[in-house]
Amino acid sequence: MLWLNIRRVVRTGLLQVTRNGFVSFAAAAVMAVALSVIAGVAVFGGMLRVALDDIKDKVDVNVYLSTLATDDDVSALEEALTSLPEVASVTLLSADERLARFKENNAHDQSTLDVLEELDSNPLGAALMVKAKEPSQYAGVATFIQQNYPPGAVGSIVTDVNYYRNREAIDNLTQVIGAADQLGFGIAIALILVAILVTLNTLRLAIFTSRDEISIMKLVGADSAYIGGPFLVAGAAYGLVAAAATLLLLLPVAYWLNPVTERFFRVTSSFDYLISHLGGTALLLIGSGVLVGAVSSLIAVHRYVRGK
Repeated sequence: MLWLNIRRVVRTGLLQVTRNGFVSFAAAAVMAVALSVIAGVAVFGGMLRVALDDIKDKVDVNVYLSTLATDDDVSALEEALTSLPEVASVTLLSADERLARFKENNAHDQSTLDVLEELDSNPLGAALMVKAKEPSQYAGVATFIQQNYPPGAVGSIVTDVNYYRNREAIDNLTQVIGAADQLGFGIAIALILVAILVTLNTLRLAIFTSRDEISIMKLVGADSAYIGGPFLVAGAAYGLVAAAATLLLLLPVAYWLNPVTERFFRVTSSFDYLISHLGGTALLLIGSGVLVGAVSSLIAVHRYVRGK
């Protein structure tokens, strides 16, 4: 009996979708517009996150060591930094590698290269490149070094830490990542609420045209679930159709914007990102569409089912 009632509710809901053609089209169109904006924000936010992660991966703190530091000293410091909970990795750059990088970076400065050639030994010591798990954690790493291996102090194997020169850039990156997360979440919530409100008013028209049927069903003893079920199915169907239409529209738009977004983000583009996250984007659209349609239907039908 339960299965039979479910089949009737689903069939009635789908009939309402096909019977009220204009209302169904209007509801699906409104939801498609809302879902398009939500999808656009999600894709743009995802590309921004990829770009920020790429920048974050390139940010590190370099700990420059004295030429007098022994291998044991370097290993002890490397182990101490690696044990910090905020540190993701520590990479050792030998004195020879550091010198080679210095020459490469100053290839245009022949006078500096000439001075290096005249020296009998390498004037640079080794360096440790420390990468934190989050940009905001570099301050803790720098504090640890300052307290335990004060740069430039007598007897310290650390001569310099470049965190203090890069602090502004690291702090700005931290603020951008935090602001992007908050903005994306806020916009998504606002758009979902707007979609529910707009879809709610559209669905009320469909329910209003069926008010006589609802009254008759209540008179013959139909319960609230049986009366409101078809409208719930109809709302979910609107959302499903809107999600499919949005996804079909999103693909050519993302392809059209691909050159622009590729120049802007550099590490990714709209079409490439969408294709690589097509499954997740489709689930987001379907889930949002069905949820918005179902919630809107429940709110809209409540008045008539309860007789208010």
